[in-house]
Amino acid sequence: MNQIDIASATGLCRLHVRVWEPEGRPKAVLQIVHGMAEHIGRYDDFAGFFAKNGILVVGADIASHGKSREPGGVKGYFGEKDGWGALVGDIRAIHLSIKQVYNDVPYFLFGHSMGSFLARAYAARHKDDMAGFIFCGTAGGNSALPVARLIAKAEIKNESNALNELSFGAYNKAFRPNRTEFDWLSVNRENVDGYVADDECGYVFTAGGFRDLFDGLAEIGAKDWAGRVPLKPILLIAGALDPVGAMGKGPREVERALRATGHDAKLILYEGMRHEIHNETGKERVYRDILCFIEANI
Repeated sequence: MNQIDIASATGLCRLHVRVWEPEGRPKAVLQIVHGMAEHIGRYDDFAGFFAKNGILVVGADIASHGKSREPGGVKGYFGEKDGWGALVGDIRAIHLSIKQVYNDVPYFLFGHSMGSFLARAYAARHKDDMAGFIFCGTAGGNSALPVARLIAKAEIKNESNALNELSFGAYNKAFRPNRTEFDWLSVNRENVDGYVADDECGYVFTAGGFRDLFDGLAEIGAKDWAGRVPLKPILLIAGALDPVGAMGKGPREVERALRATGHDAKLILYEGMRHEIHNETGKERVYRDILCFIEANI
């Protein structure tokens, strides 16, 4: 595994980028975009599986996450304006950096949770970069979004517990009695406990960070989003018990929108799994399904 760093379009940091290389020339490149308030180090097992199967994997700590944060930098903050656009720009900068070395293989973009929202925005903005997309743990529309966007215009750099509660407060209710605040992440207790113990996970975004997230949700929730996505193969995957996707309702909504605009979109809902299906008990099935999708579309 190699590491590189690239300047972030946010202007706040340099991106900590990790590359998992297969033996020999890769048959494809899989780019990972991780979720909110976590880091790319949590994808080591996931990425290693694909590297062992001949696929180069690249992923970075999103700006203000993990090692993509300068000393004293604020967690969950992406700048004074257009932080969402900067994060999408960072994904493209990583793609173009890898493409300088591997310009003759197909590229696939995998995004989980907030990373899936970024990947969906990327798909609509940069139509010709990728051979296919995997949207993991994504969500549909949210009726509370207009109100949340108004609240987020308040104290930009301060943690916003009110917005955090509005965004995530209901997720654990389906799994009462609760052992932790993050039971909704996974049935796998070891995974949940690792997340809780990690200082680089589970923190509260700033109001500005939430503002940028809500801007992104508005972009991918627009009626014309699916029509702006290129007609490339798309795999939607989620846990059937994932509250982020309203227990399957959200991914089904996204699948319908894509199919209505002529896309080759396939949805897999994994019974008994919650939000982090790539870290869940039975994750090997998820890995194989993604590998089959990539190999079928090389």
